[in-house]
Amino acid sequence: MKKLFQSIILVLLISVVILSGCTTTQTNTPTSNNQNADSNVQTESKTVDGGSGLRSSNAKFIGNFMATADEKKIEARFSLLDASKKYVTADGTGTVRIVNSDSKEVYVGTVNVKKEDFGTYTLMLTGEDFEAYVWEIPVAQITKSTSSSGTMYLNFKLKDTEFEEMETDIWGLPTYSEDELAQLNEEEFLKSAISVDKKLSKGSFEVTVTKVGLFTPLVTYGDKETYFRVDMEVKNIGDEKEYFSPSGLAILDNQGNQYESEYGGNLDRFSEIYPNVKKSGYLIFKKIPATSQSIKLIFELGHDESYDPYTFEYNIQLAK
Repeated sequence: MKKLFQSIILVLLISVVILSGCTTTQTNTPTSNNQNADSNVQTESKTVDGGSGLRSSNAKFIGNFMATADEKKIEARFSLLDASKKYVTADGTGTVRIVNSDSKEVYVGTVNVKKEDFGTYTLMLTGEDFEAYVWEIPVAQITKSTSSSGTMYLNFKLKDTEFEEMETDIWGLPTYSEDELAQLNEEEFLKSAISVDKKLSKGSFEVTVTKVGLFTPLVTYGDKETYFRVDMEVKNIGDEKEYFSPSGLAILDNQGNQYESEYGGNLDRFSEIYPNVKKSGYLIFKKIPATSQSIKLIFELGHDESYDPYTFEYNIQLAK
């Protein structure tokens, strides 16, 4: 009897072990780096036709999208999250556009992303770890402009999912140097400049007006403004050094309007010029209407033996 009872107990224990081996329990314990995943801007996805060569993913949102810049590169960073706002990785195709604050597109590029390309990063302020993809764009691939700030746009799609376009501000875009700006300004002016080549010699100065025309310089701040530009060559034809300091600079048009000189230009209006030395540059004036057919440039420079000033006047035709 005792042996029979032990045999029954043994059979029952074996049955329990066999049944327990056929059942498993899956537990998802969220890690601390996922708790604040929805604290950043996110965009929800929509289903699209599948793409070739991409592995499926359960990503539903994009978060942590931001852009940073240094002297050599610009970085675009973003995370993927599932429906529970937990970080996930995925294959995908991304397109980034950068539009500067003047509404000019200065970069567009596409990259193929693999889930293995995502890395783990830490937020310096909170110490939070998160997974993200970082796209490095060399500064040399970004078109220079007069604006160092703008907006970065991200379009990202998975095998069967396309996310809504995201955007973020960006600073540190490459800009023109002063020499590059000057060269671009010169090229733009010469496209519509009118050749004059009128020369007057009085006292110690020989002044030639070479070109005139509308001038809209590129700027790195503020709004663009159009001026009227006058190009000159000034030569000291005397025997001693003389101060080039024209006074009463003005332009009179055929409609009875007067236009004063503006601050700017690259011709120094108060400088010493030694004998036989020539200086070239331009002065700028208030914009002259397109309806003006002719102008008179007038100024005083130097003086005669009676100390009366020499007056320089140039009659210039603007209409053909």
